[in-house]
This record gives sequence, C-alpha cells and structure tokens, in this order.
Amino acid sequence: MATIRFALLYWLFAAVLAPLGAADLPAQLAALLPEGAKFTSQSFGGSPTTAVAEFAAEKDLGSGRTVRYQFTIRAFDTNSPAWGARASAHRKQMEARIARSREGLAPESANQGLFTADAVKEKATGWGSSLSQRVLHHEPQAPAYVDYYCAYFGMAGGIVFELLVSGIPDSAGAADQWAQSVADAAGRLTVSNIGDR
Repeated sequence: MATIRFALLYWLFAAVLAPLGAADLPAQLAALLPEGAKFTSQSFGGSPTTAVAEFAAEKDLGSGRTVRYQFTIRAFDTNSPAWGARASAHRKQMEARIARSREGLAPESANQGLFTADAVKEKATGWGSSLSQRVLHHEPQAPAYVDYYCAYFGMAGGIVFELLVSGIPDSAGAADQWAQSVADAAGRLTVSNIGDR
C-alpha cells in the first residue's frame, strides 16, 4: 500500500511539473551561485502549488582542477491538502539519499591505487544533514593533492533542497558556507515567492 501511495504521489508530482517547461532561474536563486563559479545548466518551473529549480555549475581552479556544484530546490504549497502525505514522502526520500551518501561520496574512492578516501563525516544541522569526505589523490607522475566531496540535504517548511559539491580544495569549509547560505535563503522562500524575478 505504501509503495502504491508513493508511486501515486510521484506521478502527481511529475504530472504537475510536466507542463511547466524550463526557464532561467529567478534572480534570488541565481544569486546562490557560488562565487567564481559559472552555470553549466539551469532550469526553473513552477505552478501555484509546486516549483522546482536546478542548476549545475563549475569553478575552474587551474592546473586541470575544477569544483563542480549541483543544486536542486523544490517548493511546495504547505496549505495544500496533499502536503501532509508529500512531506512524509519527501522526508523519507531525503533520509534514503543521506543513507546512500554515508557509504561514500567520492566515486573514485573505490580506486585505492589512485585515491585514498577517508570515511564520510556527517553533521546534523538545524535544517538537515551535512556530509563530507576527504580524498587524497596520489596519481602516478603527478603531485599529490587533497580535495573534498560534500552533500547537503535540507527541509524547511515546504522547501526541500539537495546540494552536491565535488573537488573542493583543502577543506569543506567553503562548501559548508555555501550550504548555509542556501539554507538561509530557503528559510525565506515559499512556493508563492520562489519565482520572483
């Protein structure tokens, strides 16, 4: 029964968003682009009860290194009769993604010949969960370097967001600051104002 209910909610969500089409991000969401990064893709779609914004971005660090960002934020009408069931489904979906991310964020972590990955560190926040993994790259004929892979999952009222960052150098601090700025913005967003230009 729960599987059928989840499938129906997913279908309803897809049906609501299907006719929306994609557009550039509203200014308040585009402003969440990390400093020095450039969009590689962006989309926004909304209706009176649901809105979704996504972007991917990259920041060139030189020497062949790049930080990659992925941003997804969904807004729902918390006054909608369906919100109670949706909230529970979205929370379960977020918890499942967090559980998968605990196993490893860096796809290279399986290749111990070229990379050494530390265990994933998890931190609870006021808005959700933060995960980070330190990776030491020791490729042949190249100097060793460290970067971080991070994932952030948040839910505040009718706003659900997921952020992924890969290749951030030296520490997860800059990614943590970006996630906090997104969480702060999410606290001010609603389905009715998320599309404001």
